[in-house]
Amino acid sequence: MANKASAVLKAQFGNVDPFDQNTDLVDSLGTAPDANATTKGKVELATDAETITGTDDTRAVTPASLTARTSTATRTGIVELATDAEAKTGTDTARAVTAANLRAVLTGIVTISFDGKNGAGACTAVGAVAGMKVLGVFGITGGALGNAAASFETTVTVNDQIQQSAGGNLSANDYVAILLAVA
Repeated sequence: MANKASAVLKAQFGNVDPFDQNTDLVDSLGTAPDANATTKGKVELATDAETITGTDDTRAVTPASLTARTSTATRTGIVELATDAEAKTGTDTARAVTAANLRAVLTGIVTISFDGKNGAGACTAVGAVAGMKVLGVFGITGGALGNAAASFETTVTVNDQIQQSAGGNLSANDYVAILLAVA
């Protein structure tokens, strides 16, 4: 096997002398092209801010910077899944609801019909449990058709009752409450 001349080897190795112990791949990165979708080369790592904006196509995302790109209503990204309890409260805007969470919420929904009363106080609503969230109250008789939630409590405070907060005479009206068991 013939020995190759240094100049020939240097040409084969992209103008880097293979016999020069001080010139290695790290030293040659300064002359390496920038990497892109079609060209191998050097790459710069993206900062958290650059990863969040998601518009820079010249830097590489790392697992650490990827965790900074959280999802919002106006931006794609990593999203944390809600627990059943978080889905039931319905107030968390940072977590996503899964099909299993939705099933847990829907199985906790109860509808109860009851009559209004004359003046503020307790209306009998068999099946209402203290702590249930009142999602809505709707009038189902002629004089009270539609949304009547403003006339009643937002959370059940006494078992088998819904508190009427309106002081008027609602005793001639029938209502349906949609309740959610939160616990």
